[in-house]
Amino acid sequence: MNLLDDLIKQAKSHFPDDTFFIDHSTHWGSSSPDYRTELRRSLNKYFQVYHPDQVNPTLTDLKKLPVTEKFFISISHCPEFGGFVICTKPVGFDVERLDRLKKEIIERVCSEKELADAPEPQLLWSAKEAVFKCSHLYKVLSDAKIDQWQTSQNDMFQFSNGNQLGWIKKSSTHMAALVFKNN
Repeated sequence: MNLLDDLIKQAKSHFPDDTFFIDHSTHWGSSSPDYRTELRRSLNKYFQVYHPDQVNPTLTDLKKLPVTEKFFISISHCPEFGGFVICTKPVGFDVERLDRLKKEIIERVCSEKELADAPEPQLLWSAKEAVFKCSHLYKVLSDAKIDQWQTSQNDMFQFSNGNQLGWIKKSSTHMAALVFKNN
């Protein structure tokens, strides 16, 4: 999927020495039966193969956030596909269908300054979701503040949130965001 391939390329250009892995599948989209269970099984299998010392029950338990001692994990899905990111530093990942995001909803979680600064209002939702997942500091999505937007080419956008650096890649129907703690 070009959407995620471009995000991976962008992240690797900024964090070449960090270990991170992204996997995605149409079988993990929310329109697929048992998508959450299947995604968690694949997450667990990744750790069984590459990091067996990190395997634990939270990787497959749908009632708990997946955690390990050495890695950070972020999961996201939309109806068409889902995925996960594993990283040695805090990470946030979000995928969204563009037609799902309504202006009224976006305005409820964004400040006027954020809306004025963002290249497109829809980008704020995915940026905030990814920052929210990366930091675990916020109680509500509106507490995550997004600033310092930069637009590159081919619908790739960079943003920051204090000590977090992120990118959003947009297609005609979806967008995906990836955020890393930047230190």
